[in-house]
Amino acid sequence: MRRLLPRSARTVALLVAFLGLDAGCGYSSKRLVDVPGVRTVAVLQFENDTYRRDLEFRLTRALAEEVRARTAWRIATPGTADALLTGTIRSAEIRVLAEDKSATPISKRFRLVVDARLLDRATGRLLADVSTTESQEFAEGYFGESLDGSATDTVMQSLAQAVIAGFERPIGAPDRVPVPDPPPVRVR
Repeated sequence: MRRLLPRSARTVALLVAFLGLDAGCGYSSKRLVDVPGVRTVAVLQFENDTYRRDLEFRLTRALAEEVRARTAWRIATPGTADALLTGTIRSAEIRVLAEDKSATPISKRFRLVVDARLLDRATGRLLADVSTTESQEFAEGYFGESLDGSATDTVMQSLAQAVIAGFERPIGAPDRVPVPDPPPVRVR
């Protein structure tokens, strides 16, 4: 069997085709959270308005991890950061989704409501705020699932992702500077 192209030429052609497909898919490796004037952020411990203990610690840790993973911001101390990320856990509730014949819960849903704020440290001005609700279904005792373990960890990670995503600037945001039209070409 004859080869149509040498191996290196096929590799280059395949790479060019892949890059052409990748360019049209809308993917960007650029981090999307961009708040003017903010290079460092302090993730303060959230307030907990619920009766469930330790949720504020787990959410604060998850938010710090998400800031490191999805933003260009560096974590700093509250005294030196450009912005402060703070908020409140408003609600934490568990609902039974399914019971067996003896009314023992089989499946439950853990739901949290969180308000988060990004404040300018120097002025106290509100830069952004996000309210989000996340939930996780779990079957306590089955497959290693529990409220204190897998369900809470999953909800905290989802909440952290939702909060940081809430700070992203969508394409076509009103505060983006439009690209000017090129000047008209004059033909003489």
